[in-house]
Amino acid sequence: MNFFQVLSQNFIGYFIYTIYSLIVVHYSIFLSKRFNVIDYPKTKRKIHKTPTPLIGFFYFLLTFFIILIWLLYSYNLSYKLIFSFVFGLLFNSFVGLIDDKSSLTANSRIVIFIIIFSVSISLNDTFLIQTIRSDLIDSKIILSFSFAFTFTILCYLLLLNSLNLSDGINGLAILIAIIWLFVISIFSIKLFQLINLLLIINLLILLVFNLKSKIFLGSSGINFIATYICFITVFTFNFSNNFMYEHIFLLFMIPGVDMMRVFFMRILSGKNPFTPDKNHFHHLLIKRYNLSKSLLIYFSLMLIPILFFLFQKNYVIHLIFGEFILYCMIIKKLLAK
Repeated sequence: MNFFQVLSQNFIGYFIYTIYSLIVVHYSIFLSKRFNVIDYPKTKRKIHKTPTPLIGFFYFLLTFFIILIWLLYSYNLSYKLIFSFVFGLLFNSFVGLIDDKSSLTANSRIVIFIIIFSVSISLNDTFLIQTIRSDLIDSKIILSFSFAFTFTILCYLLLLNSLNLSDGINGLAILIAIIWLFVISIFSIKLFQLINLLLIINLLILLVFNLKSKIFLGSSGINFIATYICFITVFTFNFSNNFMYEHIFLLFMIPGVDMMRVFFMRILSGKNPFTPDKNHFHHLLIKRYNLSKSLLIYFSLMLIPILFFLFQKNYVIHLIFGEFILYCMIIKKLLAK
């Protein structure tokens, strides 16, 4: 069953969920103001001019999180899998809420994330990358537990950080997450196609408010989305023989490569790689173009190779190299004075 069949067969339910989520947005704004979870533009790094509610924790907790638990339970999945899922989502999001309020250091965040992901994986190995499966090799390579555990945690941290670092201009992180969820859904089982679509609805609603600078996701919202995508990507990889390493790399490539580029630039400059700055791809774009054109360029670079891949999976390696070369060319142009 494909993604659009799932939508058509559950249209009334999705419509009701959309109305409910729209109502919750306004209540989440109230809660953010009530508990002073606000992004104040106190530093030069901030682009926005007015204090903006960070509603991610309240919004996802009151909408998607509740439905997720109910659906996982109703499909008779193991309690360990459900608890593993819930534990990672809830605690990573709560860490983000604390960060939104008091700005945790990068090192403390990483240590906490490692602990949370470690507990989730220990509870259920469904979210553990256990094999290497690629179009370039004919056989499946089974990883040792210790290597698989370390490798999975590293991948989770990289994905979480790449989405966090892309949250620099309105709409960007939300649109990235929508693209990721849509593509992953093509390879997912029916249950997660249904669940992914619920989260896409949430993100589309937030996108409207975010583009108008009415709300921000905050670290809590980004952590929630990124953690969910981490788990669902590995789950889908483990249960789909058609979802390969190259496919995942192409999907996450632009935010990931840009994160590594900025990290290396900071290290070469003698700075802490986690020191915030405005040298990311989206920052360079917004310096030269308006928001609409910046988003268009970013998503053209990211989305066009993915669309080609969906119709021509045999050329995924060519698409990866082509996208990387094009990214380098655009960065070089943006950095030229």
